[in-house]
Amino acid sequence: KNMTGDQVDEFLEARAAQVDVMIGTDSGSANLNVLTKDFDDTIKVFNEILRSPAFAEDKLRISKFQATSGIARRNDNPSGIMNREFVQWQMFGWGRSGLTDRANILP
Repeated sequence: KNMTGDQVDEFLEARAAQVDVMIGTDSGSANLNVLTKDFDDTIKVFNEILRSPAFAEDKLRISKFQATSGIARRNDNPSGIMNREFVQWQMFGWGRSGLTDRANILP
């Protein structure tokens, strides 16, 4: 019980098992892939992960750093800027207007 994240990784790796958890804005999912012979032990760990998730401070710090670094670098790629801006133009219907109309709505 109460394994660290690294211990869970080692446990799953030793059994060729895989746990995937995804949470989005509208839904979430959790999947367990495990050999039948290891099911009983692995489902207990899977249950613990879902009922008592652990968030180690050092891992959270790394994830936050990676996320903020990605945000900071998103303008490094000109095609990424173009795609984001193009989607905004399409979402707000600005793509249907002429250039003059677009210029009039900008501050």
